[in-house]
Amino acid sequence: MSSHTIETVVRVERRRRDGLGLLPPAMTTEQRRKRERFNRAGGLTLTTAGAFIVGGSLGLLFAQPDVVSWMGVLLGLSMGVQGVSLVGRRDRRGTGRDRRRQARKRKT
Repeated sequence: MSSHTIETVVRVERRRRDGLGLLPPAMTTEQRRKRERFNRAGGLTLTTAGAFIVGGSLGLLFAQPDVVSWMGVLLGLSMGVQGVSLVGRRDRRGTGRDRRRQARKRKT
């Protein structure tokens, strides 16, 4: 039997999936702060680019409605949503159900 439990593997996988996945897994406090700053900068960039694409595509849509304008609007909206979700991403470390279970076990 290996020393890794399913719970440990799930936590590591969550850390690997955090953000854009461009940074290595954050194990220390400084690495988590760096990842958070990177996520906010990337999210702001994606949101701004998505807003510009939506604005330009809506202008084209009203001037000359065609399929390309609609695709631009959808692309811009999807970029904006990804950016907002990246900025709103919170650190999953120490939150959730596992922490509450440990607190209950300590009380008893």
